[in-house]
Amino acid sequence: MEQSSTSVCKSNNGLLLLTVVAFLVFLLTVQPLAANEPKKKAVVFPIMLQCLPGDPDEMLEQKYNEIPFVEGPASVTLINGKQLFGTFKMFLSIDTNPTFSIIFSSDTLSCLVMTGKEIKAVIQGDKV
Repeated sequence: MEQSSTSVCKSNNGLLLLTVVAFLVFLLTVQPLAANEPKKKAVVFPIMLQCLPGDPDEMLEQKYNEIPFVEGPASVTLINGKQLFGTFKMFLSIDTNPTFSIIFSSDTLSCLVMTGKEIKAVIQGDKV
């Protein structure tokens, strides 16, 4: 017995409608479950940044043998919740005991965010 193309089309439309309804029911049940999960609250971590006018590139190279490694647009959130936009730059020394400095610059100020020693590459598969 042959099926007409009309009945095949109706069958496919019915299957599509059933799939859409099942998906919507799934979404409606998942949303309340997600709402019941405890929300993680951000912790405010006040830190002090040492800021100086000007560009630190020359000083970091002369004093610590660090050169610019990566840079890009960045922002920091101030204690009042406002964002300050600027540039992030990481300096790196490849001496025997490698060091790094991370600088945030905005307008005419450059602020030291972080420094460290014994920096090394992460090998894929290492725990971060």
